[in-house]
Amino acid sequence: MTPEFFTASDYFTVAELETGMSASELSRIVPGDRLLFALFAPYAGPHGELCLRPLADQAAALAVSLAAEEFLPRVNGDVAVTAMVGFLAKNGKAVGFAREHARAVELVERVLDGDAAEADLAAWVAERIV
Repeated sequence: MTPEFFTASDYFTVAELETGMSASELSRIVPGDRLLFALFAPYAGPHGELCLRPLADQAAALAVSLAAEEFLPRVNGDVAVTAMVGFLAKNGKAVGFAREHARAVELVERVLDGDAAEADLAAWVAERIV
């Protein structure tokens, strides 16, 4: 099954919820080209070709790529994790880590710091897909 893409509109909806800012304000802060690049990460193979991986791997790639861009420094991890949850929901999957949001943000940050691999985040997410 081909996954539903997480779009720029989806991102701005999540960012609005996490920041309280309007999409119009956010669009002036978030560079569109970098956002599109980050949104393509779940589907990109090692040479930029389209690559369909397991859904948890795609969700982890999305969170890490969005967080790496540091569009919204104070809430960057929160937006990335909420986007990951939204991506999974858009693809018909729920996750059982509502109470572990802070842990998910911490895992994303550990990946960015080089203290964990993206595959570790993906495995953590896969264990929580219900």
